[in-house]
Amino acid sequence: MSIFSIVMAIGDLGKHVIDSILEEKDEGEHEVEKYLATNEREIALRDLYTKNLARLEDKYLMKAAGNDPILSHDPENIHRLHAAHVLSLAESMSQVEPMALVAKNRYGDQLEKTHSLLTEMECRLRNTACNSDVIHKLAVHCEPRLRRIATETHALLADTEDMIAIKTIAEAVDGLGYNARTAGKEMMGSKGRISVRARAEGGRIVLDTTSFPGISCHGEVLKIEALLEREGFILKRAYEDSMKPRNGKVKLNDPLPLFVHAGHERDSVRHAHSSKGRKTSRDIHQCLTSKNLKLLLQDRMSKTNQNLVREKTR
Repeated sequence: MSIFSIVMAIGDLGKHVIDSILEEKDEGEHEVEKYLATNEREIALRDLYTKNLARLEDKYLMKAAGNDPILSHDPENIHRLHAAHVLSLAESMSQVEPMALVAKNRYGDQLEKTHSLLTEMECRLRNTACNSDVIHKLAVHCEPRLRRIATETHALLADTEDMIAIKTIAEAVDGLGYNARTAGKEMMGSKGRISVRARAEGGRIVLDTTSFPGISCHGEVLKIEALLEREGFILKRAYEDSMKPRNGKVKLNDPLPLFVHAGHERDSVRHAHSSKGRKTSRDIHQCLTSKNLKLLLQDRMSKTNQNLVREKTR
């Protein structure tokens, strides 16, 4: 009798996520070279943002204070840094293929207008004599538009992944002899006196097998996991708990970082991507390879496990 939380990557089912979202507005199939699931997408966006911002800082910042322009409180430099931040948000979104494809399909006109303003802003950044107040106004105008599109697109992809996951789980338990019923992102499968409940939320599957006596649920969960993996999911156990199910929902992380122009957090980012160890644009593309994403995802899962252990010991 346990609660299992399983982190999932959509794996080979990524194509179905894209087709499901775009089928109402666009006909035909949509090829995605590398689909990034909810957890992978959040990791990749932040990693790309940091690398893009480091490159844009070198390109457009002026008036260094000592050896680090980030420490300058000069308004012109802060305005230029804010503009680099907004450009980095836009570039990072465009480099995550599923997000770029869905955003273009759902918000095409808004994106086109915003990108037109970003092009104007970057032209002004190249001109060192340009009034930085104009640059600042463009950055302030574009950022909330980009952030809203990114947040809504990320949530739409996550919701679609969850719906496909719960449908696949229902089919899996049905094949194991259960009577499976779904309601939104939840599923209940019953077989005699035992039942399996499932909930998909933000890239996780929570399986409730507390109706099973003792540890007899383990074999059934392994069967369900094997069926999901056969369908194309990539799974990793986040935790197993013999207590009651946790209340509340898993909240999606903000897919895009906030603007930070000074302080320890910003200086740490700058130091981590200084000229000495900075990645090239080729490396930015390579960070989307499955090997690097797997390592990043494993690191995120490891930190999640540590946080869950701390929760239990409080």
